[in-house]
Amino acid sequence: DGGTPADIVATDATLGLAGLHRAEGAVGFGGAGQINLIGTLQLGSQETTGWVGVDTEATFNLQDAASITGDGELENRGTLHAGAQTLCVNLNNAGTAHLVGTTLAAGFSNTGTLNLSGVVTSQSDAELAGGTINLLSGSSLRLEDATLAWSDGILTGLGTLNFASGSTLAFTGS
Repeated sequence: DGGTPADIVATDATLGLAGLHRAEGAVGFGGAGQINLIGTLQLGSQETTGWVGVDTEATFNLQDAASITGDGELENRGTLHAGAQTLCVNLNNAGTAHLVGTTLAAGFSNTGTLNLSGVVTSQSDAELAGGTINLLSGSSLRLEDATLAWSDGILTGLGTLNFASGSTLAFTGS
């Protein structure tokens, strides 16, 4: 707890986080290990915005009942696995993310590889600024009252795009 930036390194190890953890400043996960979030990671406070970074060699697994809440950003440069959780913070993916039935309440930005399975819902604006969004067979990217801004990158796969409640697709590249 607190507002001081912290780095958590799990080199060739697995670190499990259970219970409630608050990050009012910046927290970085690094090393070639795995971080398993079992409980709740609450970002920010009334005065601050939180930030969680997953470094290039790290793997961040959101277990079944895990949640990330509050005000802030999850920046993935490594590997992220999320299931049927609701991420209440913006996902900035520059690594590889595997989302299965995940709800992105604060939207996302992608310049890495985003593999989607099941129905993945974005409840806020989203951006494909590079990299690949892979809609795996039978999957759907559902936008709810949101805009998908596509400036660069590839949208591929056998899944579908679902624009609900006035959602739009905007081509913003040159």
